Amino acid sequence: MKKLIFKNTLLYSIPDIITKLLPFITLPIVTRYLTIDEIGLIGIYGIVIALYSLFSQFGVAYVINSQWFKLSIKNREVLLYNLFLIGIILSFLAIILFLIIKNLITPLAIGDNWDNLKNLTPFILIQVFFAGVKSLFDSFMIITRNVILVLKLSIFTVVINTTLFLYMVIITSDIFYILGTQALIASFIGIIYSYIILKNCRFKFNKYFWYKTFFISYPIYIRSLFNFIRNRYDKMYIANILGSANFAIYNFAFSVSSILSLLGSAFDKSYSPLLIENISKNEKDNSALSFMIFLYFVIMVTILIIFFFLGKPLINLISNSLFRESYDYILLLFLNPLISSFALSSGNILIYYEKTKFILFTTVVQALITISFIVLFVPILGAKFAIISILIGTLYYSTHQYMVSKKLFQIELKENILIIYSFLFSLIIFDKVYFHFINFNLLSCLFIILYTFILCHLYYRYLRKY
Repeated sequence: MKKLIFKNTLLYSIPDIITKLLPFITLPIVTRYLTIDEIGLIGIYGIVIALYSLFSQFGVAYVINSQWFKLSIKNREVLLYNLFLIGIILSFLAIILFLIIKNLITPLAIGDNWDNLKNLTPFILIQVFFAGVKSLFDSFMIITRNVILVLKLSIFTVVINTTLFLYMVIITSDIFYILGTQALIASFIGIIYSYIILKNCRFKFNKYFWYKTFFISYPIYIRSLFNFIRNRYDKMYIANILGSANFAIYNFAFSVSSILSLLGSAFDKSYSPLLIENISKNEKDNSALSFMIFLYFVIMVTILIIFFFLGKPLINLISNSLFRESYDYILLLFLNPLISSFALSSGNILIYYEKTKFILFTTVVQALITISFIVLFVPILGAKFAIISILIGTLYYSTHQYMVSKKLFQIELKENILIIYSFLFSLIIFDKVYFHFINFNLLSCLFIILYTFILCHLYYRYLRKY
């Protein structure tokens, strides 16, 4: 099982990592043709799409993960068709809602930046519509472990997106044509996704699946709003209050740090079908999961250490020094996946047991914690404290879900030690960014000593017997 998990994690990671790295590889070209304000507007455009796409996100992954292994093959095909219908209906409703409230709600979210994006409305509509199709396709591919097809389509999408994006940047340097091209690509890929989904459907309306979807998803539908808030309120706040240039720096930091979160996402995609299947069979062997979580943690810490020492010159190199102020932001953001690593499997356990109301509750509390700290302290302590707010919310969310999932499945991953390691790394990063109690050389030594200790832990606990 460990080899299968590792292989699938690697395959899921490849296209995502390429997708995240390409913007940094191409950044020297982009910054030559676009201003920092224009780069910021492209990022804000993504926030608008995410804002209205959430109305078409009805928690399809939760429905599939909780029901798939309880159904026969024929009923799985019927479920897929009904989920596709629900997704299309909600996508149309999301478009209608956007057309009605776009000039009322959007300026509240992104401020005066909306005046520069109004002419992109047709492109926003296209990408909002196909967002629901992509969610269903991703969930279907993950549960059926169709890793190779996902890899091929992802690489194709990345290549065509990047090639046409750079072409439009160099030829036109106009945001309208750049984002218009991206919208057309999204519609083309969305049609391919729809064809693959329908090819695997049994065209039969089933009221029970609509009822079950509503029962499982309505808390998730509400959660989507709070999920959007907890993940993007800080960006909206900075874009609205500090402007597109400051948003560009802040958003750049998130783009860099998201490379770490890709590992968690790839791990979840590769392991979740196996975990859910094991739960359905009441198998509680968690040795493979424990090993993968610890290995995942070690890989993330390795990336953090590399960036700790080489981050500043790398940022200056790839951005022509345009984003040099983002170094401290990125260090803080790298802590986010570290402090949640011990709870990586909790979400899937809660989904299987259909605890969507509890997931809603923890998301609401996390969103309220994040927003409260941002509103109270960012005006006083600066934009960096927005990231501290995110870290505090993540710590609550991960801890609460881990405790409840452990009771449901009665598992003990024996990886509580990761909490201690995460705390120690957090102290080092906080001192580097905020306190400056320890000079850089001594701080670097502490970093290396702690990292060496973790590698020894990995070897003696998991690898020595191989």
